[in-house]
Amino acid sequence: MYTGNKVKKDLIDLCVQFIEMIDNLKKQGIIDETEYQKLVKNKKRFLEEHGRNDLKEENHG
Repeated sequence: MYTGNKVKKDLIDLCVQFIEMIDNLKKQGIIDETEYQKLVKNKKRFLEEHGRNDLKEENHG
C-alpha cells in the first residue's frame, strides 16, 4: 500500500524524468521553446511547491 509520502516521492520522480525527456527533445530540436514551456510549466511548479527547487529555469531551459 502506498503512503502519502511514497506517492509524493513517486510524483516528484516522475516529474523530474518527464522534464529530462522534454529537455532532450528540445536539445534535439524536435520541440521549440514555446512547446517546451507548455509541457514543463506545471511540472516545474509542482516541484517548486514540493521541495525540488534545483530544477529552476536556469538549469533547464
